[in-house]
Amino acid sequence: MNARPGIQSCTVSLEAAEGVVVFDPSLWTAEEVAESVDDMGFEAKVKSIPKDVKVPLHANSAQRKAVVSIKGMVCHACVNNIQDTVSQRPGIHSVVVSLEKEEGVFTYDPTVLTDDQVVEAVDDMGFEAKLVSAEGISLPT
Repeated sequence: MNARPGIQSCTVSLEAAEGVVVFDPSLWTAEEVAESVDDMGFEAKVKSIPKDVKVPLHANSAQRKAVVSIKGMVCHACVNNIQDTVSQRPGIHSVVVSLEKEEGVFTYDPTVLTDDQVVEAVDDMGFEAKLVSAEGISLPT
């Protein structure tokens, strides 16, 4: 999926039997993404769409992606709590947390948040969070 135009990221959790796809809404609908996954031989349906989807002001806007090690998660409720809580912060575009990898991938606006603030958002929830890597990314036009 990641190689397709307009698909910004795709993360699948075999354990949870679900995936998170971040896409350009000017090129895809959620239903079209699910249909594309179906066409690849997997059963897919739209589970949820965030109410406050954050769309960049212009297609070229720079974003930053941080991979954060997260210790202390014991179940999927922890994963969902981190994803739901951190995704509500201004400047956060997407949050994908993996219980099995003990990490989260956060995409955010570097003009609003720093790497340390992303790590701190998870740490403040009672988990041991540490920055593994961070890089700037540009969205395709």
